[in-house]
Amino acid sequence: MSRSVVFLIGVLISSNTFSSEVLDYFFCENDLDALSCNDSCKKSGAIRFILKDKTATNVLKQLNDDTGNFRSTLLHNCKIIDNKNWYCSELYSDINKLSFDGYKIFQMVDGTYSEQYNFFSKKTGNKADSLETDWIETYGCAK
Repeated sequence: MSRSVVFLIGVLISSNTFSSEVLDYFFCENDLDALSCNDSCKKSGAIRFILKDKTATNVLKQLNDDTGNFRSTLLHNCKIIDNKNWYCSELYSDINKLSFDGYKIFQMVDGTYSEQYNFFSKKTGNKADSLETDWIETYGCAK
């Protein structure tokens, strides 16, 4: 069964929940483009969000990218106003080690979705225990 069909079946099965319609998903070069979801962002698939109700603290994100990959991700730590206005975030840190490894922000404002992934990634190299890292920034949006 193709991934597109699986995505469509998921849409139909969960249609009785508090959820958004299927939106076009875009990859963006920077945070400002992602927030405005403007024409500089490149279309890269379809996305939808399933919310149980306004009192929930989780949002299910379903992404079907242009390469046929389907991913479901449960977003935690959410503040939900309605299906067109909500905010979720994840912070990656270790208080015991006094380290900060990054964050992810997912938000829907007036029906326009934007996301930011900002985190440290270990560099690949010859040394297995290398302490060098790269700061990775990824931005996306949907409308």
